[in-house]
Amino acid sequence: MDEDRVAAIQDIVLTFRKLVSAVHLNSPRMKKESGLTGPQVEALRILAKEGSLSSASLSRKLCVTPSNITGIIDRLEKKGLVERVRGVKDRRISQLELTPSGKVMNETLPSSIEGTLINGLVDMSDEEISELAAHLKKFLDLLQVPASISRITQLDSPSLLTEGSQQENSNGV
Repeated sequence: MDEDRVAAIQDIVLTFRKLVSAVHLNSPRMKKESGLTGPQVEALRILAKEGSLSSASLSRKLCVTPSNITGIIDRLEKKGLVERVRGVKDRRISQLELTPSGKVMNETLPSSIEGTLINGLVDMSDEEISELAAHLKKFLDLLQVPASISRITQLDSPSLLTEGSQQENSNGV
């Protein structure tokens, strides 16, 4: 393999490492700015957009296990941001809802890493976006992404597109 090709491959791997690091650093940043972890922030955003949800539905939308969602919900409930509302017909079933404090918190949350990414992507041409999407799909194929992740076919928070546009306008960009 020639030196340029080796350098290009090393650059791709290094870029991937930087991406993974950026995602891992996002949660502590969110925690510092809002007092919530990344998954807690996303749970609030999903509940604000979707309304009342079961913990199983929220678990699927966040792509976390049922045991993880229980911890996320417990911490949000302790902070007074989410409440479990028992069903009237079947008291064994509860729905998750934002409290008034949760609704206020949702309005003041800092930008997510997804929102920042969308802000950058909206400026790309349609051709660039299509090419990037195709290359990223190949990248995932190379990594043999597990079926549980491959089943994710869309953003669970399409409002991120709106969020990105609003930030763009508020930043004067």
